[in-house]
Amino acid sequence: MIDPRISNPPNDDLDNITDNEDEREELLKQKLLRMENEMNMLRKSLSDSKEQKSQRELTSSNPTTTSYFVNNLERSAQQAKIELAHKQELLKRRVHTFRNLNNEYAPQIVDLKEKYSQKWINKLYLPETVLDELLQGKKILRLPKLFAKVRPPKFKEPDYSNWVTFGIVSSKSEIKITNTVNNPVKYIIFGLTDFTFDIKLYIFGNNNVSKYFNLEIGGLIAILNPKILPWRTEDTNNNSASDVYKSFNLSIRHDCNNILEIGKSRDFGLCPIRNNNQSCNSPINKSVEDRCFYHKELQLRRNGSQRLELNSTISRRGPNNKELYLNKSNTSFNIRYSNNHNNNNNNNNKRKIGPITVTAAKSTFTSLNAAKAFFDEDFVNPEMFNNLENKRRKIKDLNTELNLKKQLGIIPSSKTKKEKTELFKLSEKVAPMFQNYDPTGGKLKYILQHTDNGVTGNDKENKKKEAIESLLSIKKDKVKLKRSKKEINQKRKTKDEIWLRYHGKDESDDDDDHNLLIIKK
Repeated sequence: MIDPRISNPPNDDLDNITDNEDEREELLKQKLLRMENEMNMLRKSLSDSKEQKSQRELTSSNPTTTSYFVNNLERSAQQAKIELAHKQELLKRRVHTFRNLNNEYAPQIVDLKEKYSQKWINKLYLPETVLDELLQGKKILRLPKLFAKVRPPKFKEPDYSNWVTFGIVSSKSEIKITNTVNNPVKYIIFGLTDFTFDIKLYIFGNNNVSKYFNLEIGGLIAILNPKILPWRTEDTNNNSASDVYKSFNLSIRHDCNNILEIGKSRDFGLCPIRNNNQSCNSPINKSVEDRCFYHKELQLRRNGSQRLELNSTISRRGPNNKELYLNKSNTSFNIRYSNNHNNNNNNNNKRKIGPITVTAAKSTFTSLNAAKAFFDEDFVNPEMFNNLENKRRKIKDLNTELNLKKQLGIIPSSKTKKEKTELFKLSEKVAPMFQNYDPTGGKLKYILQHTDNGVTGNDKENKKKEAIESLLSIKKDKVKLKRSKKEINQKRKTKDEIWLRYHGKDESDDDDDHNLLIIKK
């Protein structure tokens, strides 16, 4: 059967062969079969192209495939080549020294703001025209801009062929030597500041150290293309440096003229506050402050602690608060502000001044508990029961030690000990007599010092007893401090005379109407 979709077969043999129908049908079948094969091949090629396209898309988006890593590796290598070429181009244009510095210029006394560093100077070492010529074509990076450009975590060098940073020399260390065994090198450390940011400058090399050692404190300098020197903090547990850079410093290693002295800062000063007989010496701006930030904060805290309203231990007065009080530990004062003026306190050690009630037990007693125990008979001091077991153990150990010494014969017999106890009691009676006054005129001291010369045993103790008893015989049994009767009578008589002089006489009444003069108009 002939396919109705084929109306005009392209083969010319079908037109020529018309007699034999069987051959015609056979040729048509072969033609249709060939066309179907071609269509299948076309469909397969189309499907293969779609699969390859989807596979390429998946391959490009899947990071685990080999081609993804290869592409990234090629891209990173290309980027590294570009960065290397850019860095080489910058190094080609880089200069390592300030040129034409052979001339010497006389310092000038000025009072101006240096236009490159924006710092006030009172002495200029280089003329402005020379400074403009030296800094021409170089990027100016002050310390704030430098810290913005050199960022963590890698702290890369600024992307400029030639750049200059400025700073005021705030400190200078002694000459040191590196720890390298093969080739030790001298180096020195300078501190630079702009009164806001601080950074250190390391200068390596014998020639550089001898050249720049005389840089004066307070001088304004310019540094050409210094190296960035990141530093790490030391790990205290492992005694090794950490893997993360914390900040950076500047360093100079090559022997070139890359430091320029511009002038002397007008506002540079050092913190004069002393601690342990040593000055602080932190850099400060004299025009706006008289001490460093740390000591200003310390002074602020000290002043704030003296004001009760700024002290954190005192609550602020609210509309419903009746009292505002301060109550710290047992060793501090208690201050209570009260709105109730008629508030009666049972504690006798509190003193009331207007609305303020002050407990000043610290000035008289060792603690507040001791003060309460003094004024309140029913109060039991809890400090007596602290470490009670330890106290008992100490007493027991002391008694054991005394018994052991007694058995060994180290201490005297009980009779001698009793005599010494009586002598001690007598000396306690005599002691109050000599606190402020010695009635013997200093002879007692001589007697006590020389009574044991050539005397031993009981004779020495007897002589001391006789000396003390003779002194006690001088003491009065009763001392009357009252006034005598004669003085009392004389005082009463004087009081009566004064009263009669001013109030005893009968004076006439000044309001009597008899002495009035009536004037008529």
